[in-house]
Amino acid sequence: MFEGIKIRKLLDSLEEASGESEERQLYKEIAAYGRKAFPRVIDAFRNHQMRVSKLKGLLDVLCNNDLIADVMPLLGDPQEIVRIAAKDLIIRKWKSESIPYLVEYLKGANPLLRSSAVELLLAFKNPACVPKLLSMYADGDVELKKNCLNILGSVGGDAALKLIRESVNDKALSIRLTAIRMLGKMKDSASLNVFIHKLLEEDSYTRKAALEAIGAMGDKRAAAAIIELLKDVDLLIRQEAMEILIRIGDASIVPNLIQLMKERDVNVRRSAVGVLNGIKDPKTIDVLINAMRDSDWWVKQIATDALAELRGENIVKFFIAMLSDSDENLRRCSVEFFIKVPDKLAVEALIIALDDTDWWVREKAIISLGLIKDPRAVGPLYAKMDDEYVNWHIPRALGNIGGPAVVQPLVTILGNSKKQMRIEALKAFGQMKMIDILTNNPDALKEVSDEEVKQESLKLLKKLVVKSPDEVKMLIPQTLVNIGGSDVRELLLMLLKDPNKNVRIETLRVFGELRMLDAVSSIKKCINDPNEDDDVIAEAARVLRDLTGRDPHDTTIIKSVPDTIPEEGTIRSEAILVIDLCNSTGIANKYGDRFALTLTRILTDVVRPMAKKQKFQFLKSTGDGFLITFPKVENAVHFAVGVLDEIGGHNKKADETQVIQLRFAINFGETTVDAKGDRLGVATNMTFRVEGVKASDIIPIEGGISKDQMPLVDRVFITETAVEEASKMPGISSRLIGLFELKGITGLHRVYEIKDGNWG
Repeated sequence: MFEGIKIRKLLDSLEEASGESEERQLYKEIAAYGRKAFPRVIDAFRNHQMRVSKLKGLLDVLCNNDLIADVMPLLGDPQEIVRIAAKDLIIRKWKSESIPYLVEYLKGANPLLRSSAVELLLAFKNPACVPKLLSMYADGDVELKKNCLNILGSVGGDAALKLIRESVNDKALSIRLTAIRMLGKMKDSASLNVFIHKLLEEDSYTRKAALEAIGAMGDKRAAAAIIELLKDVDLLIRQEAMEILIRIGDASIVPNLIQLMKERDVNVRRSAVGVLNGIKDPKTIDVLINAMRDSDWWVKQIATDALAELRGENIVKFFIAMLSDSDENLRRCSVEFFIKVPDKLAVEALIIALDDTDWWVREKAIISLGLIKDPRAVGPLYAKMDDEYVNWHIPRALGNIGGPAVVQPLVTILGNSKKQMRIEALKAFGQMKMIDILTNNPDALKEVSDEEVKQESLKLLKKLVVKSPDEVKMLIPQTLVNIGGSDVRELLLMLLKDPNKNVRIETLRVFGELRMLDAVSSIKKCINDPNEDDDVIAEAARVLRDLTGRDPHDTTIIKSVPDTIPEEGTIRSEAILVIDLCNSTGIANKYGDRFALTLTRILTDVVRPMAKKQKFQFLKSTGDGFLITFPKVENAVHFAVGVLDEIGGHNKKADETQVIQLRFAINFGETTVDAKGDRLGVATNMTFRVEGVKASDIIPIEGGISKDQMPLVDRVFITETAVEEASKMPGISSRLIGLFELKGITGLHRVYEIKDGNWG
């Protein structure tokens, strides 16, 4: 009893330990209790009282070979995190020693234990398991036999191969299928004739398994037998047969495919042409050209694709002649061919096709001429602008052709009354290397009211930002003012990093003119950059004063004790909290930047005194919220609950335009202090990721909530490493939200929600 209490205290001390040396010492002290400590360690982890990293370190010291019998049963533990920890330990310490246990588990009643055993045996591929598996196989049930076959197929060897070959004729279908797949995976060429014979069986599952095995082996000797499956009643088998024939076939099977082209069933002919297309052998040309006269349009289309891959002058001339054929489907296939094979020999025929009676042919002729890029097509293409069925393809075709001849037609199209035409003309300018023409046509991108046209304009301007001379870049900020809206922010931030100081100054001026409060943090970086030009700093300070009404040199970092920023590189174990003002960008867009700033100031007036009350260690503004660290999780929870309470009081009195909605995230971990006192590291990054999780990100888990139940605002989310301490607080309760993948953070992570009071 007393030993159990001592072990419990040591485990509590381990969870609170901060340095590696202290952890190593505690590992040794706990390990001294040997087997008596093991179940208490696992229970602590199972009850979320120990982090994965510390469990791993402790088990490495505690678990010698005497404890393997205690560890192995954990592979069947109901909790996934325990099973994962056990697998990790076994993989690192007992790959060979675990084999007898794993093999025995295959016969056990616990499905989790069986599943884990199969997983590890497949991963280890240890020949030591083979004799036992062979002896177990005869008396095993269907599941055991399938598991044995899968493992034996993975391990390999003559004895395993012999049993798997025999199992191909087992009375149970699922065992036969497993044996066939394993032999294919093992590339057992001696079984090829068996597989070919299995292709003739009535059971579609067997035919498909045999087909897949042949495909895995890649043996050309089976090609003739597989061709017969192109007539199979099962669509999936026909498709699989096509793919395998394309992979393993060659011109030697062309005669067989030609015979299939005579079949009445159109689906068989389609399959045959599909294989001919995939083989891409010049010997198939005559067959494919004949297929162009097939009564089925799909056969024509597949033959066109195949001929497009083969190309050649004679094939090109054939399709030029077909552009004037009386068969509409042939004309359609021909213009499709020249999209795949742009050839100048076809220019004159395609120009004539611009007047075809079929709009499909006219449309594809426009696209083909653009891809051929022959200037002779510019005039005829622009002349078709009155053809409302197909004219929206013309700007892109002109953009593909490029050159001085297309400039005036495209500038004219920029003034077209139809939005789609203007968008396509803008895209065409984006295709050409003559994009700077837009800067000589200042009205082209001004007074943009339509959202789609606006977005296309921004795409073009982004190209100018990335690669343009300084005189062009100097014009872009003011053009962005004319476009307006929050979408221009990305381009302005790019311009703010431009090497030319005058471009940066002009960009800063525009930030002020657009009243872009969400750029404040970027403007501050200019001021604090020791390498920045003095003129740029002066303009940044002016704009910042205008936007915020504050001294731009006022720091956003506050220390709990004056002048005691920890030394750079210090590692601290802290509770980390992130608070975010929801939809600040949307508020600014709807009511104006100054209105959003007012809400931010209200929040700040609540946050600062509350943070001091809870003895914060570090605080900084993130623009729309704050990053704060506290000595304990308890402080962070009291802070979040207190802020929500005060803001709730504000919201009751405020009208709907001044309601403040918040999101909190709390984590506990190690942070690294930089030269300015800021907190860096994985634990900090994880806190920001948890704050921003969305309902669509949830990976459902037992005990969690559904996506439509997830709160979007006024929530306090907390990580698995911090929830235990929070749940012990009087009046505080927690609930599991679910599993999440957090960008930049390895693995899946449980996220919880906490509140003041009980869950309804």
